[in-house]
Amino acid sequence: MALWRWRRWRWERVRALPAYYPPVFLRIRRLRRSDRELWGIETPEIPLHGADHLAEALEALLRSCKRPPGEGELWKLEENRPPRRVPGIEPFPEEALWDQGLLLQRLRRPPDRWLLSLEVARPLEGLYVSRWERYLAPWDVALSALLAATKEKGPG
Repeated sequence: MALWRWRRWRWERVRALPAYYPPVFLRIRRLRRSDRELWGIETPEIPLHGADHLAEALEALLRSCKRPPGEGELWKLEENRPPRRVPGIEPFPEEALWDQGLLLQRLRRPPDRWLLSLEVARPLEGLYVSRWERYLAPWDVALSALLAATKEKGPG
């Protein structure tokens, strides 16, 4: 279990992510480079990093953010329904996160809110079906909710 940085065409082991302010856009998904498969952390602001496990990537992001933890709520956005406040994200194992992974995008309005979109496979009538789930929250609230969802025992 470790964190990695992509540098000079290879992965180097690192102790932490560089300190950062919440970016306008963040993507975490499985990456395969140099015969190593990792959870890649991609933002315009910091160089490409990776983690052996999704929870490690989320913990590293929470530790390295250069701003005090904020307050706020997690809202679930569903098609043809008004947004609703939820206590957390339904648990899932990291293997359930599909190709597109998860995306965090800063919104102009309301301020200090990020749209979290994750493509996750959920059981439905005996099959696992990939679907997009979307949430709205402050930066650290969204990351903390994701971390909690991956640390709890999800289906599968």
